[in-house]
Amino acid sequence: MQSPQSPVSQVVSALRRPLVRDVLLLLLAVVLILSPVLATMNVFGGPEYRYESVEVIETDSGIAFADESDVPPGVPISDEIACSGTLVQRACALEAPLTDGGSQPLGVTTTDLEVDPGISDPPYRFVLLNGTLYRTTYETNESAQRADGSYPVEVTLSPSSSGVSLHAVSVPEGDVSGTIAEAARNGVATSKSAKDVPSTPVALQGNTYHRVFPVEEPSEGLTQVGQALFFVAAFGVILLISVSRKIRVNVDVDYQAER
Repeated sequence: MQSPQSPVSQVVSALRRPLVRDVLLLLLAVVLILSPVLATMNVFGGPEYRYESVEVIETDSGIAFADESDVPPGVPISDEIACSGTLVQRACALEAPLTDGGSQPLGVTTTDLEVDPGISDPPYRFVLLNGTLYRTTYETNESAQRADGSYPVEVTLSPSSSGVSLHAVSVPEGDVSGTIAEAARNGVATSKSAKDVPSTPVALQGNTYHRVFPVEEPSEGLTQVGQALFFVAAFGVILLISVSRKIRVNVDVDYQAER
């Protein structure tokens, strides 16, 4: 009497059958063809997004990056603080004379400063000039009323506390994604998907502030990955065509043998 086969022997015996082997190759061909789609879904491979951070510290007169050399060009400390970080804006030159207490007309008029959409929500709330933080204030010149009842709008600057200003423009770490919070705490973090990066410092527990920014990865690596996936998918198509023909032959052979 023949002894029963072990599970491993049964699997090996099944794999020796041409039809079973071809079906497995067919499944492999399908995976190869779908590899570009799987890569975009981050099932395997795919791009890696890297985020880094630099601490924002208080200075004797204002705020600054702890190490500006680590910050890419054009990155401000906050989008609500003009002329900060490595960003150069028009306000850096136009508002510099206002540090002595003067005012400057904006070239617009309004009848109600509080509800005018162009003024009630200014593009920035502070300006960093010569190492000192100033709060921007918009006021109407009521002594120069126009014929239509509107007043010219002027901007003034007043010195602001660096600690108060930094806290005012920062977002708590609980309001950002885990990846961005990790980058703020540890200086670097990576992710398989792109994350929203606030254009302002992240406030951590302990009253420290860190500006997070994305690090651009070289495009050559992604190009090489794309080319490799193209050839993998092409090989999958060739394998699919070849195996599908063999499966039809094996099915016919098995069917004739059973008859």
